[in-house]
Amino acid sequence: MAAIRAYVNSDHVFIAWKLDAPIPGCRGFALKRRLSSSGAETVLDTYVGFAGDTAPPGTKRPSTDWPVQRFMWSDYDPPRAAVSYQAVPLTGDKDHLTEDPANATGWSDPVTVGPDVGDGISAFFNRGVVATQWLSRALRDRGGQARPALTQAISAPGDRIRNFLGGSVLWQLPRLLAGALASGAEIHAALFELDDPQLIEALQAFGPRAHVILANGADQPDENSAARAALRGKNVDVRDRLVSSSHFAHNKFLVVSDQTGPTAVWTGSTNWTMTGLCTQSNNAILVESAEVAGWYRSEWDLLVSAGNDYPDGLFTGNDMTRQAALAGPASAQVWFAPVRGTIDLESARARINAATQGILFLMFNPGPAGTLLNDIVERTSSASPTFDPQLHIHGVVNQDPGTTKHPVIGLLHRGELTQADIDVVLPAAVDSDFAFWLKELSYSLVMVHSKTIVVDPFGPDPCVMTGSHNMGPKASGKNDDNLMIIDGQPKLAAAYAVYIMGVYNQYRWRYYQREAEKGQLPATATTGDAAPTWAGLEDDDTWQDKYFTAGAAQREIAFWVP
Repeated sequence: MAAIRAYVNSDHVFIAWKLDAPIPGCRGFALKRRLSSSGAETVLDTYVGFAGDTAPPGTKRPSTDWPVQRFMWSDYDPPRAAVSYQAVPLTGDKDHLTEDPANATGWSDPVTVGPDVGDGISAFFNRGVVATQWLSRALRDRGGQARPALTQAISAPGDRIRNFLGGSVLWQLPRLLAGALASGAEIHAALFELDDPQLIEALQAFGPRAHVILANGADQPDENSAARAALRGKNVDVRDRLVSSSHFAHNKFLVVSDQTGPTAVWTGSTNWTMTGLCTQSNNAILVESAEVAGWYRSEWDLLVSAGNDYPDGLFTGNDMTRQAALAGPASAQVWFAPVRGTIDLESARARINAATQGILFLMFNPGPAGTLLNDIVERTSSASPTFDPQLHIHGVVNQDPGTTKHPVIGLLHRGELTQADIDVVLPAAVDSDFAFWLKELSYSLVMVHSKTIVVDPFGPDPCVMTGSHNMGPKASGKNDDNLMIIDGQPKLAAAYAVYIMGVYNQYRWRYYQREAEKGQLPATATTGDAAPTWAGLEDDDTWQDKYFTAGAAQREIAFWVP
Protein backbone atom coordinates (compact mmCIF):
# COMPACT_ATOMS: atom_id res chain seq x y z
CA MET A 1 0.00 0.00 0.00
CA ALA A 2 1.33 3.45 -0.93
CA ALA A 3 2.00 5.89 1.91
CA ILE A 4 3.12 9.53 1.94
CA ARG A 5 4.23 11.96 4.65
CA ALA A 6 4.83 15.71 4.55
CA TYR A 7 6.97 17.52 7.12
CA VAL A 8 7.26 21.28 7.46
CA ASN A 9 9.28 24.10 8.97
CA SER A 10 9.30 27.89 8.63
CA ASP A 11 10.71 27.73 5.10
CA HIS A 12 9.69 24.67 3.10
CA VAL A 13 8.10 21.22 3.04
CA PHE A 14 9.86 17.85 2.83
CA ILE A 15 7.80 15.02 1.32
CA ALA A 16 8.58 11.29 1.42
CA TRP A 17 6.57 8.34 0.14
CA LYS A 18 6.88 4.57 -0.27
CA LEU A 19 5.30 1.75 -2.25
CA ASP A 20 5.06 -1.96 -1.56
CA ALA A 21 6.78 -2.93 -4.81
CA PRO A 22 8.46 -1.34 -7.84
CA ILE A 23 6.21 -0.28 -10.70
CA PRO A 24 7.07 -1.80 -14.11
CA GLY A 25 7.92 0.89 -16.62
CA CYS A 26 7.89 3.70 -14.02
CA ARG A 27 9.93 6.74 -15.13
CA GLY A 28 9.38 8.58 -11.86
CA PHE A 29 6.66 10.51 -10.11
CA ALA A 30 4.62 13.61 -10.74
CA LEU A 31 4.32 15.46 -7.43
CA LYS A 32 1.07 17.32 -6.87
CA ARG A 33 0.13 19.89 -4.23
CA ARG A 34 -3.43 20.64 -3.10
CA LEU A 35 -4.68 23.69 -1.19
CA SER A 36 -6.81 22.57 1.74
CA SER A 37 -8.99 25.68 1.59
CA SER A 38 -10.11 25.35 -2.04
CA GLY A 39 -9.00 21.94 -3.23
CA ALA A 40 -7.05 23.56 -6.08
CA GLU A 41 -4.24 21.33 -7.35
CA THR A 42 -0.82 22.28 -8.72
CA VAL A 43 1.85 20.11 -10.33
CA LEU A 44 5.27 20.92 -8.85
CA ASP A 45 8.10 21.87 -11.20
CA THR A 46 11.51 20.24 -11.43
CA TYR A 47 14.78 21.50 -12.94
CA VAL A 48 16.39 18.28 -14.23
CA GLY A 49 15.30 16.47 -17.38
CA PHE A 50 16.20 13.18 -18.99
CA ALA A 51 19.79 12.49 -19.95
CA GLY A 52 20.28 13.79 -23.48
CA ASP A 53 17.65 16.52 -23.25
CA THR A 54 18.98 19.85 -24.49
CA ALA A 55 17.14 22.39 -22.34
CA PRO A 56 19.42 25.23 -21.17
CA PRO A 57 20.56 25.26 -17.52
CA GLY A 58 17.94 26.75 -15.23
CA THR A 59 14.98 25.50 -17.25
CA LYS A 60 12.04 24.23 -15.20
CA ARG A 61 9.21 21.97 -16.31
CA PRO A 62 6.29 20.34 -14.53
CA SER A 63 7.06 17.01 -12.92
CA THR A 64 4.56 15.41 -15.30
CA ASP A 65 7.23 16.07 -17.98
CA TRP A 66 10.39 15.81 -15.90
CA PRO A 67 9.42 13.38 -13.14
CA VAL A 68 10.96 12.89 -9.72
CA GLN A 69 13.15 9.77 -9.75
CA ARG A 70 13.30 9.53 -5.98
CA PHE A 71 10.92 8.77 -3.14
CA MET A 72 11.63 12.10 -1.44
CA TRP A 73 11.32 15.71 -2.53
CA SER A 74 11.41 19.24 -1.10
CA ASP A 75 8.88 21.92 -1.99
CA TYR A 76 10.88 25.13 -1.63
CA ASP A 77 8.06 27.46 -2.65
CA PRO A 78 4.88 26.38 -0.84
CA PRO A 79 2.04 28.81 -0.17
CA ARG A 80 1.64 30.07 3.38
CA ALA A 81 -1.54 28.01 3.76
CA ALA A 82 -2.46 24.41 4.57
CA VAL A 83 -1.46 22.05 1.75
CA SER A 84 -1.34 18.32 1.03
CA TYR A 85 0.79 16.33 -1.43
CA GLN A 86 0.34 13.31 -3.70
CA ALA A 87 2.94 11.32 -5.67
CA VAL A 88 1.62 9.87 -8.95
CA PRO A 89 3.75 7.34 -10.91
CA LEU A 90 4.43 8.03 -14.60
CA THR A 91 4.86 5.10 -16.96
CA GLY A 92 5.83 4.84 -20.62
CA ASP A 93 9.00 6.38 -22.02
CA LYS A 94 10.34 9.91 -21.69
CA ASP A 95 8.44 11.11 -24.75
CA HIS A 96 5.15 9.40 -23.86
CA LEU A 97 4.56 9.64 -20.12
CA THR A 98 1.23 8.53 -18.68
CA GLU A 99 -0.08 8.91 -15.15
CA ASP A 100 -0.73 5.68 -13.25
CA PRO A 101 -3.41 6.68 -10.71
CA ALA A 102 -3.93 3.10 -9.53
CA ASN A 103 -0.46 3.14 -7.94
CA ALA A 104 -0.55 6.75 -6.73
CA THR A 105 -0.26 7.59 -3.07
CA GLY A 106 -3.15 9.16 -1.25
CA TRP A 107 -2.93 12.78 -0.16
CA SER A 108 -0.69 13.56 2.80
CA ASP A 109 -2.06 15.11 5.95
CA PRO A 110 -2.19 18.92 5.56
CA VAL A 111 0.78 20.99 6.72
CA THR A 112 1.34 24.74 6.91
CA VAL A 113 4.69 26.49 6.61
CA GLY A 114 5.45 28.55 9.72
CA PRO A 115 7.86 28.91 12.65
CA ASP A 116 5.58 28.22 15.64
CA VAL A 117 5.84 24.61 16.81
CA GLY A 118 4.04 25.02 20.15
CA ASP A 119 5.22 25.05 23.78
CA GLY A 120 6.32 28.67 23.31
CA ILE A 121 8.97 27.65 20.76
CA SER A 122 9.52 28.99 17.25
CA ALA A 123 12.27 27.86 14.86
CA PHE A 124 13.77 29.89 12.03
CA PHE A 125 16.11 29.00 9.18
CA ASN A 126 17.85 30.96 6.46
CA ARG A 127 18.70 29.63 3.01
CA GLY A 128 22.25 30.91 2.55
CA VAL A 129 24.31 29.78 -0.40
CA VAL A 130 22.75 26.34 0.00
CA ALA A 131 20.30 27.84 -2.50
CA THR A 132 23.10 27.60 -5.05
CA GLN A 133 21.16 27.20 -8.29
CA TRP A 134 18.61 29.86 -7.33
CA LEU A 135 21.47 32.22 -6.53
CA SER A 136 23.27 31.45 -9.80
CA ARG A 137 20.11 32.25 -11.75
CA ALA A 138 19.44 35.43 -9.75
CA LEU A 139 22.99 36.76 -10.22
CA ARG A 140 22.95 35.80 -13.90
CA ASP A 141 19.79 37.87 -14.31
CA ARG A 142 21.69 40.84 -12.87
CA GLY A 143 24.41 40.46 -15.45
CA GLY A 144 27.01 38.28 -13.75
CA GLN A 145 27.89 35.75 -11.09
CA ALA A 146 30.91 37.40 -9.47
CA ARG A 147 31.38 37.62 -5.71
CA PRO A 148 31.17 41.45 -5.69
CA ALA A 149 27.59 41.25 -7.02
CA LEU A 150 26.63 38.96 -4.14
CA THR A 151 28.39 41.17 -1.58
CA GLN A 152 26.52 44.20 -2.88
CA ALA A 153 23.18 42.39 -2.70
CA ILE A 154 23.51 41.11 0.87
CA SER A 155 24.66 44.48 2.19
CA ALA A 156 21.50 46.26 0.97
CA PRO A 157 18.48 45.91 3.31
CA GLY A 158 15.41 45.11 1.25
CA ASP A 159 17.34 43.62 -1.66
CA ARG A 160 15.49 40.64 -3.17
CA ILE A 161 18.55 38.38 -3.10
CA ARG A 162 19.34 39.38 0.51
CA ASN A 163 15.77 38.70 1.63
CA PHE A 164 15.62 35.34 -0.13
CA LEU A 165 18.94 34.10 1.23
CA GLY A 166 18.16 35.38 4.73
CA GLY A 167 14.95 33.36 4.83
CA SER A 168 12.85 33.34 7.99
CA VAL A 169 15.85 34.27 10.19
CA LEU A 170 16.17 37.62 8.43
CA TRP A 171 12.40 37.99 8.34
CA GLN A 172 11.97 37.45 12.10
CA LEU A 173 14.96 39.01 13.86
CA PRO A 174 14.30 42.64 12.80
CA ARG A 175 10.61 42.13 13.70
CA LEU A 176 11.53 40.76 17.10
CA LEU A 177 13.66 43.83 17.77
CA ALA A 178 11.01 46.20 16.43
CA GLY A 179 8.34 44.61 18.62
CA ALA A 180 10.54 44.86 21.69
CA LEU A 181 11.30 48.50 20.91
CA ALA A 182 7.64 49.41 20.47
CA SER A 183 6.62 47.66 23.70
CA GLY A 184 9.20 49.50 25.80
CA ALA A 185 11.18 46.35 26.51
CA GLU A 186 14.85 46.16 27.40
CA ILE A 187 17.19 43.84 25.55
CA HIS A 188 20.43 42.13 26.55
CA ALA A 189 22.58 40.58 23.82
CA ALA A 190 25.90 38.74 23.74
CA LEU A 191 27.33 38.84 20.21
CA PHE A 192 30.43 37.30 18.68
CA GLU A 193 30.24 39.32 15.44
CA LEU A 194 28.18 42.31 14.33
CA ASP A 195 28.33 44.11 10.98
CA ASP A 196 24.84 43.89 9.45
CA PRO A 197 23.57 47.43 8.79
CA GLN A 198 19.91 46.58 9.36
CA LEU A 199 20.59 44.98 12.74
CA ILE A 200 22.98 47.72 13.86
CA GLU A 201 20.30 50.32 13.10
CA ALA A 202 17.72 48.27 15.00
CA LEU A 203 19.97 48.10 18.07
CA GLN A 204 20.77 51.81 17.88
CA ALA A 205 17.07 52.63 18.12
CA PHE A 206 16.96 51.28 21.69
CA GLY A 207 19.61 53.67 22.94
CA PRO A 208 20.35 52.92 26.62
CA ARG A 209 17.60 50.27 26.72
CA ALA A 210 19.93 48.00 24.72
CA HIS A 211 22.73 46.26 26.61
CA VAL A 212 25.20 44.52 24.33
CA ILE A 213 28.24 42.43 25.16
CA LEU A 214 30.30 42.75 22.00
CA ALA A 215 33.21 40.40 21.48
CA ASN A 216 36.21 40.83 19.21
CA GLY A 217 35.06 38.21 16.70
CA ALA A 218 37.26 35.78 14.79
CA ASP A 219 39.61 38.36 13.27
CA GLN A 220 41.28 39.76 16.35
CA PRO A 221 42.18 42.12 17.92
CA ASP A 222 38.71 43.61 17.22
CA GLU A 223 36.78 43.04 14.02
CA ASN A 224 33.71 44.66 15.63
CA SER A 225 35.31 48.07 16.20
CA ALA A 226 33.08 49.86 13.67
CA ALA A 227 29.89 48.36 15.10
CA ARG A 228 31.08 49.14 18.64
CA ALA A 229 31.52 52.81 17.75
CA ALA A 230 28.19 52.96 15.90
CA LEU A 231 26.27 51.61 18.90
CA ARG A 232 28.03 53.82 21.43
CA GLY A 233 27.32 56.79 19.19
CA LYS A 234 23.60 56.21 19.90
CA ASN A 235 24.07 55.65 23.66
CA VAL A 236 23.71 51.88 23.54
CA ASP A 237 25.18 50.24 26.66
CA VAL A 238 28.10 48.32 25.09
CA ARG A 239 30.24 46.03 27.24
CA ASP A 240 33.55 44.90 25.74
CA ARG A 241 34.59 41.26 25.92
CA LEU A 242 37.91 41.20 24.08
CA VAL A 243 39.31 37.78 24.84
CA SER A 244 42.72 36.36 23.97
CA SER A 245 43.42 34.56 20.71
CA SER A 246 43.05 31.10 22.29
CA HIS A 247 39.38 31.84 23.09
CA PHE A 248 36.23 33.02 21.34
CA ALA A 249 33.44 34.96 23.06
CA HIS A 250 31.20 33.03 20.70
CA ASN A 251 27.60 33.57 21.88
CA LYS A 252 24.85 34.96 19.66
CA PHE A 253 21.90 35.34 22.00
CA LEU A 254 19.32 38.02 22.72
CA VAL A 255 17.12 38.30 25.83
CA VAL A 256 13.93 40.39 25.77
CA SER A 257 12.65 41.68 29.13
CA ASP A 258 9.52 43.57 30.10
CA GLN A 259 8.75 45.23 33.45
CA THR A 260 8.35 41.79 35.06
CA GLY A 261 11.74 40.51 33.91
CA PRO A 262 13.02 38.28 31.08
CA THR A 263 10.29 36.88 28.82
CA ALA A 264 12.00 35.38 25.75
CA VAL A 265 15.39 34.37 24.41
CA TRP A 266 16.65 34.14 20.82
CA THR A 267 19.66 31.92 20.23
CA GLY A 268 21.13 29.54 17.65
CA SER A 269 24.03 29.59 15.21
CA THR A 270 23.38 32.89 13.39
CA ASN A 271 25.98 35.62 13.77
CA TRP A 272 24.59 39.14 13.40
CA THR A 273 26.52 39.72 10.19
CA MET A 274 25.67 39.96 6.51
CA THR A 275 27.31 36.60 5.85
CA GLY A 276 25.74 35.00 8.93
CA LEU A 277 22.30 36.08 7.82
CA CYS A 278 22.63 35.54 4.09
CA THR A 279 25.43 33.31 2.84
CA GLN A 280 26.09 30.77 5.58
CA SER A 281 23.46 28.15 6.38
CA ASN A 282 22.18 29.05 9.87
CA ASN A 283 19.31 28.55 12.28
CA ALA A 284 17.74 30.39 15.18
CA ILE A 285 15.31 29.42 17.90
CA LEU A 286 13.02 31.67 19.95
CA VAL A 287 11.88 30.34 23.33
CA GLU A 288 9.20 32.29 25.17
CA SER A 289 9.82 31.10 28.71
CA ALA A 290 10.58 33.38 31.65
CA GLU A 291 12.67 30.67 33.31
CA VAL A 292 14.79 29.86 30.25
CA ALA A 293 15.19 33.53 29.30
CA GLY A 294 16.20 34.24 32.91
CA TRP A 295 19.09 31.79 32.63
CA TYR A 296 20.44 33.66 29.61
CA ARG A 297 19.95 36.99 31.35
CA SER A 298 21.96 35.72 34.34
CA GLU A 299 24.67 34.42 32.02
CA TRP A 300 24.88 37.92 30.50
CA ASP A 301 25.68 39.32 33.96
CA LEU A 302 28.22 36.57 34.59
CA LEU A 303 30.02 37.39 31.32
CA VAL A 304 30.10 41.09 32.19
CA SER A 305 31.67 40.29 35.56
CA ALA A 306 34.34 38.16 33.77
CA GLY A 307 35.57 41.18 31.80
CA ASN A 308 38.04 40.03 29.17
CA ASP A 309 39.13 36.95 31.11
CA TYR A 310 38.05 33.43 32.07
CA PRO A 311 38.08 33.47 35.88
CA ASP A 312 37.14 30.50 38.06
CA GLY A 313 33.82 32.13 38.84
CA LEU A 314 32.77 31.87 35.20
CA PHE A 315 33.35 28.11 35.19
CA THR A 316 31.68 27.69 38.57
CA GLY A 317 28.61 29.59 37.41
CA ASN A 318 28.33 27.46 34.28
CA ASP A 319 28.98 24.05 35.90
CA MET A 320 25.35 23.30 36.65
CA THR A 321 22.40 21.59 34.96
CA ARG A 322 19.56 23.94 34.06
CA GLN A 323 16.35 22.06 33.23
CA ALA A 324 12.86 23.50 32.81
CA ALA A 325 9.45 22.29 31.73
CA LEU A 326 8.04 24.36 28.88
CA ALA A 327 4.44 25.29 28.13
CA GLY A 328 3.51 21.79 26.93
CA PRO A 329 5.09 18.36 27.41
CA ALA A 330 8.49 19.50 26.17
CA SER A 331 11.43 20.37 28.40
CA ALA A 332 14.53 22.49 27.84
CA GLN A 333 18.02 21.94 29.16
CA VAL A 334 20.56 24.74 28.73
CA TRP A 335 24.33 24.63 29.10
CA PHE A 336 26.63 27.63 29.08
CA ALA A 337 30.33 27.33 28.32
CA PRO A 338 33.06 27.29 29.37
CA VAL A 339 32.55 24.38 31.72
CA ARG A 340 34.92 21.94 33.39
CA GLY A 341 35.14 18.37 32.15
CA THR A 342 32.87 18.72 29.06
CA ILE A 343 29.78 18.03 31.16
CA ASP A 344 27.68 19.75 28.49
CA LEU A 345 28.88 17.25 25.88
CA GLU A 346 28.23 14.37 28.26
CA SER A 347 24.57 15.33 28.50
CA ALA A 348 24.26 15.54 24.71
CA ARG A 349 26.24 12.33 24.29
CA ALA A 350 23.74 10.41 26.44
CA ARG A 351 20.97 11.33 24.03
CA ILE A 352 23.04 10.37 20.98
CA ASN A 353 23.81 7.00 22.53
CA ALA A 354 20.12 6.45 23.31
CA ALA A 355 18.99 6.96 19.69
CA THR A 356 17.02 4.03 18.32
CA GLN A 357 15.89 5.29 14.89
CA GLY A 358 18.18 7.93 13.48
CA ILE A 359 20.38 10.99 13.88
CA LEU A 360 20.49 14.00 11.55
CA PHE A 361 22.99 16.81 11.96
CA LEU A 362 24.80 19.86 10.62
CA MET A 363 28.17 20.78 12.12
CA PHE A 364 30.74 23.51 11.78
CA ASN A 365 34.34 22.60 12.70
CA PRO A 366 33.64 20.47 15.77
CA GLY A 367 37.27 19.34 15.97
CA PRO A 368 38.92 15.98 15.34
CA ALA A 369 38.49 14.19 18.68
CA GLY A 370 36.14 14.06 21.66
CA THR A 371 33.31 15.69 19.69
CA LEU A 372 29.66 14.80 19.25
CA LEU A 373 30.51 13.95 15.64
CA ASN A 374 32.88 11.27 16.94
CA ASP A 375 30.07 9.93 19.12
CA ILE A 376 27.70 9.75 16.15
CA VAL A 377 30.32 7.96 14.05
CA GLU A 378 30.95 5.54 16.92
CA ARG A 379 27.35 4.38 16.68
CA THR A 380 28.09 3.07 13.15
CA SER A 381 31.14 0.98 14.05
CA SER A 382 30.76 -2.69 14.95
CA ALA A 383 33.75 -2.33 17.28
CA SER A 384 31.92 0.25 19.40
CA PRO A 385 29.77 -0.62 22.44
CA THR A 386 27.15 1.85 21.11
CA PHE A 387 26.96 0.26 17.64
CA ASP A 388 23.49 -0.08 16.07
CA PRO A 389 23.44 -1.31 12.45
CA GLN A 390 19.87 -0.09 11.95
CA LEU A 391 20.46 3.58 12.76
CA HIS A 392 19.83 6.05 9.96
CA ILE A 393 22.47 8.81 10.06
CA HIS A 394 22.74 11.70 7.60
CA GLY A 395 24.54 15.01 7.99
CA VAL A 396 26.76 17.74 6.61
CA VAL A 397 30.08 18.86 8.11
CA ASN A 398 31.37 22.21 6.91
CA GLN A 399 34.90 20.92 6.43
CA ASP A 400 36.92 17.78 7.05
CA PRO A 401 37.55 17.73 10.82
CA GLY A 402 40.02 14.86 10.61
CA THR A 403 43.75 14.88 11.21
CA THR A 404 46.43 12.27 10.63
CA LYS A 405 46.06 11.26 14.27
CA HIS A 406 42.24 11.46 14.23
CA PRO A 407 41.05 10.65 10.66
CA VAL A 408 37.35 11.26 11.16
CA ILE A 409 36.71 11.80 7.47
CA GLY A 410 37.70 8.21 6.69
CA LEU A 411 34.53 7.06 8.43
CA LEU A 412 32.23 9.31 6.43
CA HIS A 413 32.10 7.14 3.32
CA ARG A 414 29.08 4.94 3.73
CA GLY A 415 29.75 1.24 3.36
CA GLU A 416 33.55 1.47 3.33
CA LEU A 417 34.71 1.50 6.95
CA THR A 418 31.39 1.23 8.73
CA GLN A 419 28.45 -1.14 8.72
CA ALA A 420 25.57 1.15 9.61
CA ASP A 421 23.79 3.67 7.41
CA ILE A 422 25.98 6.76 7.77
CA ASP A 423 26.10 9.26 4.94
CA VAL A 424 27.95 12.48 5.72
CA VAL A 425 28.95 14.99 3.06
CA LEU A 426 31.02 18.13 2.75
CA PRO A 427 29.76 21.23 0.91
CA ALA A 428 30.73 21.48 -2.76
CA ALA A 429 29.67 23.59 -5.74
CA VAL A 430 29.06 22.94 -9.43
CA ASP A 431 32.16 24.49 -11.01
CA SER A 432 30.92 24.82 -14.62
CA ASP A 433 27.69 24.85 -16.60
CA PHE A 434 26.78 21.18 -16.73
CA ALA A 435 23.71 19.59 -18.28
CA PHE A 436 20.81 21.18 -16.36
CA TRP A 437 23.00 23.00 -13.80
CA LEU A 438 24.45 26.48 -13.91
CA LYS A 439 27.95 27.13 -12.63
CA GLU A 440 27.88 28.06 -8.95
CA LEU A 441 30.13 30.44 -7.11
CA SER A 442 32.99 28.77 -5.30
CA TYR A 443 33.09 30.23 -1.82
CA SER A 444 36.07 30.56 0.43
CA LEU A 445 33.61 31.66 3.08
CA VAL A 446 31.72 29.30 5.39
CA MET A 447 28.83 27.48 3.67
CA VAL A 448 27.34 25.48 6.56
CA HIS A 449 27.61 27.24 9.92
CA SER A 450 24.72 25.60 11.78
CA LYS A 451 25.45 23.47 14.80
CA THR A 452 22.44 21.24 15.32
CA ILE A 453 21.66 17.59 16.02
CA VAL A 454 18.26 15.91 15.83
CA VAL A 455 17.79 12.52 17.51
CA ASP A 456 14.84 10.23 16.69
CA PRO A 457 12.63 13.03 15.30
CA PHE A 458 9.72 10.65 14.62
CA GLY A 459 10.12 8.47 17.69
CA PRO A 460 8.57 8.73 21.16
CA ASP A 461 11.50 10.76 22.55
CA PRO A 462 12.53 13.35 19.92
CA CYS A 463 15.42 15.64 20.79
CA VAL A 464 16.87 18.80 19.23
CA MET A 465 20.25 20.27 20.18
CA THR A 466 21.29 23.69 18.93
CA GLY A 467 22.96 26.94 19.91
CA SER A 468 26.31 28.60 19.30
CA HIS A 469 28.21 25.54 20.56
CA ASN A 470 30.39 23.82 17.93
CA MET A 471 29.78 20.42 19.57
CA GLY A 472 33.41 19.82 20.57
CA PRO A 473 35.72 20.10 23.58
CA LYS A 474 37.21 23.45 22.53
CA ALA A 475 33.78 25.06 22.69
CA SER A 476 33.15 23.41 26.06
CA GLY A 477 36.40 24.37 27.74
CA LYS A 478 37.69 27.55 26.11
CA ASN A 479 34.85 29.57 24.55
CA ASP A 480 31.78 31.52 25.58
CA ASP A 481 29.00 29.37 24.14
CA ASN A 482 25.54 28.03 24.78
CA LEU A 483 23.86 24.73 23.99
CA MET A 484 20.09 24.27 24.23
CA ILE A 485 18.68 20.73 24.32
CA ILE A 486 14.92 20.39 23.86
CA ASP A 487 13.30 17.03 24.53
CA GLY A 488 9.79 15.87 23.73
CA GLN A 489 8.83 18.41 21.06
CA PRO A 490 8.00 16.44 17.86
CA LYS A 491 7.08 19.46 15.73
CA LEU A 492 10.38 21.15 16.55
CA ALA A 493 12.27 17.94 15.76
CA ALA A 494 10.46 17.63 12.43
CA ALA A 495 11.19 21.28 11.59
CA TYR A 496 14.92 20.80 12.18
CA ALA A 497 14.88 17.47 10.31
CA VAL A 498 13.36 19.23 7.28
CA TYR A 499 16.04 21.92 7.48
CA ILE A 500 18.91 19.46 7.75
CA MET A 501 17.66 17.38 4.83
CA GLY A 502 17.28 20.51 2.71
CA VAL A 503 20.97 21.28 3.25
CA TYR A 504 22.06 17.66 2.92
CA ASN A 505 20.18 17.05 -0.34
CA GLN A 506 21.64 20.18 -1.92
CA TYR A 507 25.19 18.99 -1.31
CA ARG A 508 25.00 15.22 -1.54
CA TRP A 509 25.32 14.81 -5.31
CA ARG A 510 27.79 17.68 -5.59
CA TYR A 511 30.04 16.12 -2.95
CA TYR A 512 30.07 12.66 -4.47
CA GLN A 513 30.66 14.03 -7.95
CA ARG A 514 33.67 16.00 -6.71
CA GLU A 515 35.06 13.03 -4.79
CA ALA A 516 34.71 10.74 -7.83
CA GLU A 517 36.49 13.29 -10.02
CA LYS A 518 39.34 13.32 -7.48
CA GLY A 519 39.49 9.54 -7.61
CA GLN A 520 38.44 9.27 -3.96
CA LEU A 521 35.26 7.25 -4.58
CA PRO A 522 34.17 4.46 -6.90
CA ALA A 523 31.43 5.64 -9.23
CA THR A 524 28.59 3.71 -7.57
CA ALA A 525 29.79 1.35 -4.84
CA THR A 526 30.15 3.85 -2.04
CA THR A 527 27.12 6.07 -2.46
CA GLY A 528 24.58 3.51 -3.59
CA ASP A 529 23.33 6.12 -6.05
CA ALA A 530 23.75 6.69 -9.75
CA ALA A 531 27.32 7.33 -10.79
CA PRO A 532 28.53 10.86 -10.04
CA THR A 533 28.80 11.46 -13.78
CA TRP A 534 24.99 11.24 -13.85
CA ALA A 535 23.67 13.94 -16.15
CA GLY A 536 19.91 13.50 -16.10
CA LEU A 537 16.94 11.24 -15.53
CA GLU A 538 17.05 7.62 -16.64
CA ASP A 539 14.67 6.48 -19.39
CA ASP A 540 13.94 3.12 -17.77
CA ASP A 541 12.60 1.83 -14.46
CA THR A 542 15.83 0.59 -12.88
CA TRP A 543 16.26 3.78 -10.82
CA GLN A 544 13.73 2.22 -8.38
CA ASP A 545 15.84 -0.85 -7.61
CA LYS A 546 17.79 0.47 -4.63
CA TYR A 547 14.58 1.44 -2.82
CA PHE A 548 13.32 -2.16 -2.90
CA THR A 549 16.62 -3.85 -2.00
CA ALA A 550 17.77 -4.17 1.59
CA GLY A 551 20.24 -1.36 2.22
CA ALA A 552 20.68 2.30 3.04
CA ALA A 553 18.13 3.71 0.56
CA GLN A 554 15.40 1.40 1.82
CA ARG A 555 16.21 2.25 5.45
CA GLU A 556 16.08 5.94 4.60
CA ILE A 557 12.53 5.68 3.30
CA ALA A 558 11.51 3.59 6.31
CA PHE A 559 12.90 6.35 8.56
CA TRP A 560 10.81 9.07 6.90
CA VAL A 561 7.69 6.96 6.29
CA PRO A 562 7.51 4.66 9.33
